[in-house]
Amino acid sequence: GNDKNNLKIKSAKYVENKILKNTYVDGYVWNKIFKSKIIHENNIKFPDKITIWEDLYFVIKYIKKCKSIAFISNKLYFYRLRNNSAVTSGNNFKKIKDKCVVCEKLLNEFNINNKTDFYRDLRKIYANNLVDFLYNLPSDSMQFNSYLSRRITFIRNNITKLSLKNFIKFMKIQIKYKEMRKKMKKIGILTINDDTNYGNRLQNYAVQETLKKFT
Repeated sequence: GNDKNNLKIKSAKYVENKILKNTYVDGYVWNKIFKSKIIHENNIKFPDKITIWEDLYFVIKYIKKCKSIAFISNKLYFYRLRNNSAVTSGNNFKKIKDKCVVCEKLLNEFNINNKTDFYRDLRKIYANNLVDFLYNLPSDSMQFNSYLSRRITFIRNNITKLSLKNFIKFMKIQIKYKEMRKKMKKIGILTINDDTNYGNRLQNYAVQETLKKFT
């Protein structure tokens, strides 16, 4: 009788939209029970070589194949927090990059323009982690240029989702990017058809949008 009173049924779409909001849902696997049939039939796996958020990726892929999710409030699991674990050790460069990889995989595998809460939250998280990652990349590396050039449109389209701290970082990244491209033009890697006013336009737009957000 008590177990039935503790049981709540929610739609999979409801759970998906709550998973990134730091609620009781979360993207962990330790507080959930999964049907092996759904996992095997849909070949759901953890991503390779990822040390953080691999469980979020798995859980989202699983939820996408469900119609409803059951919740119980019973405490059935003891979770031990350890120092220096992947969860408690803070953000390092590898973890930030892994978070970006997971966000990219989810956005690419599903609809990046989806207007649900989950995708809005995911784009916000991705944009902020992406800025953190790029900020810590050496600006004179080819990885910085190639990584940013393929993702700068995404950051620009989601610039109002950046925290104030990351907005400032992005302005500094933009300056480094322009300097890097000038150097590449000098040695013939880039042609002269680059829009030299692009950085100034972006900065003016970003300042206007951020003032709306923080004032």
